Amino acid sequence: MAAQKIDSQLIRHWVYQTLQKPLQTHTAQLEQVMLSVYGQAVKEGYAQPRLIAPGIPDLTSLVNIPEELQNSVREVIWSLIIQGAIVPGVPNSFGTSGSGLPFFTVTEWGKECFKTGEYVPFDSAQYIKRLKSEIPTIDSDTVLYIRESLDGFRAGTYLSCAIMTGVASEKTLLVLRSEVEAAMAASQRKQQFARDTKDRPIKRVYDEIWKRLDPVHEELAKALGKEDVRAELSGIFDLIRKTRNDAGHPTGRSISRDEAHALLLLFPMYCKNAYETMGWLKSNPLP
Repeated sequence: MAAQKIDSQLIRHWVYQTLQKPLQTHTAQLEQVMLSVYGQAVKEGYAQPRLIAPGIPDLTSLVNIPEELQNSVREVIWSLIIQGAIVPGVPNSFGTSGSGLPFFTVTEWGKECFKTGEYVPFDSAQYIKRLKSEIPTIDSDTVLYIRESLDGFRAGTYLSCAIMTGVASEKTLLVLRSEVEAAMAASQRKQQFARDTKDRPIKRVYDEIWKRLDPVHEELAKALGKEDVRAELSGIFDLIRKTRNDAGHPTGRSISRDEAHALLLLFPMYCKNAYETMGWLKSNPLP
């Protein structure tokens, strides 16, 4: 049986899974990652192993790993070096033994990123997969924008990352705006809401939405099991919006890696709250 072609995002995911666990210091870390990824590829039917004996695959030798798979793993490792998640060499190494590749060390910042587990901005495929799993009805444009943001984060273009996270946040708010309008029973109030929000600045749209939701906020919060829905949404929205505005205008404002990382970790929470509110609106008309 021919082995399946492995998607590069899946290889990236396997590398990140490996780096979430402690690596040995006496064996080159790159070798450990390659063997781990190779083992996963064999387990899931993407690679055909050589056999030590009938039914016993040889997963311990680098020579068994297809060249294409080795190159893909190296590409992921180099991208993580560029992003500062890992650095070549291991501590207390001198000369050529362990002072550079194929030995490497996961940085403290890298450990924090991998530790999050659920939403790792490096791992765009799994990030999007989890987002869609938690929000099955998420708007396709929102997914497009947040994917662009994740690509910017991986490339180290943190200004672009902040801008696209902001765009994804605004698109989510516009989808919520449409649901609020659809939930309004009185046609006159619905028309007024449309006039107040159509082609308006995004902050104005946000304020107008909450003018309509405030009278039912207590009922909404109780249904969603939250103490204050508006507080949860507004804090994250304001942070993303302000950072996006600063990044998207010629202010000279730079965006740090940590800021971009924080925005990408906050976005799923914001988006999920917004869509839970939309779900409630579908069965609870507004006066």
